[in-house]
Amino acid sequence: MHLFCFCSSLACILLLLERTVQGRLVNATIDDQNPMLLYSPEDGWRNSNVPCPSCTARPDPSMAINGSWHDSTFDQNAKNSPNKVRNVSTIFNGTAIHVTCILAKTTTSPFGNSDMSFYIDDILVGQFKKTAPGESGFEYNVTVYSNSSIPSGQHKFTIQNGHVGGIKSLLLLDALVYSYDDGQSDSDDVVATKDMTTTYIGTTIGCAIAGVITGILGTIAFLLYRRRRRSRQLNEHINIEGRINRGLRTPISTISPFRTTQSFSDYHHPPPTTASVSSFTAASNPSLRNADKRAIPDTHRRVRCENTTPRDYRNAEEGLPSVDEEASDIWSCRGTRAEDPEETIHHERIKR
Repeated sequence: MHLFCFCSSLACILLLLERTVQGRLVNATIDDQNPMLLYSPEDGWRNSNVPCPSCTARPDPSMAINGSWHDSTFDQNAKNSPNKVRNVSTIFNGTAIHVTCILAKTTTSPFGNSDMSFYIDDILVGQFKKTAPGESGFEYNVTVYSNSSIPSGQHKFTIQNGHVGGIKSLLLLDALVYSYDDGQSDSDDVVATKDMTTTYIGTTIGCAIAGVITGILGTIAFLLYRRRRRSRQLNEHINIEGRINRGLRTPISTISPFRTTQSFSDYHHPPPTTASVSSFTAASNPSLRNADKRAIPDTHRRVRCENTTPRDYRNAEEGLPSVDEEASDIWSCRGTRAEDPEETIHHERIKR
């Protein structure tokens, strides 16, 4: 995006430099006496340098450019070329043209109304119509037409006085001024009457508009790019955290550290009650195993063992008669079966 902005700015600079290298616009004046001007019909125009005692239009020569002018009057009832428009034309090579005239303020002697039409390459490009205020005197150096947007090149320019069937009108042409490119760079001996800034105003405005549009597009593109980049970074951050969490995750143990229920299928002996501990002790002692040769009952059917020895033989602290050391406690273990829930499995006699 920065490269695009740089290229746009460079193009504008090169365009300005190109206009500067080509040269600057210089104004050239075509006086009314210049042979470049063609007046028609010839009898419809009067040269101020030719004496005319009967002419009523008498401006001050000192106020006119080069002290001269050409005048014509369109009149439907004129003796010479009645109801015929008066034209003056020239060929010029440039990009701008301006018309300077003298205007009469009077309404009689002379009749000072104006009715002019302007053509470039036989195309109507402008008109000037004005009613005289009815005062004495004249207006000098009046620009009745100005065009600074003509394509560079050779053009035909025509001024028409009056319209067929139109009102009476007076034209006093003083001079034409056109602008052209002299093809030279600035120098002390070349004086331009038109500021170059005005000449290049179109280019400057175009470059400014292009710069603004480029800046807006660049800002939008930058914001979209930053938003997309931040979204991508956020996604990458989430993925990395996910991989780290998966790597540090401890597998859930399937081994319970505590057993809340007991299954006799996991043990060969009943839960560690007082009776079962005694039974285990007797079973682990060879001398005791010899005293009881019976097979160990099915543990899946045993739930609880109870000491069924009479109390008189189990409590020695109550002052009861002594018991023979060879006497044995009587233990009864009960279990459950699906077909007989309350069946006594066997009796064990364990030596005290």
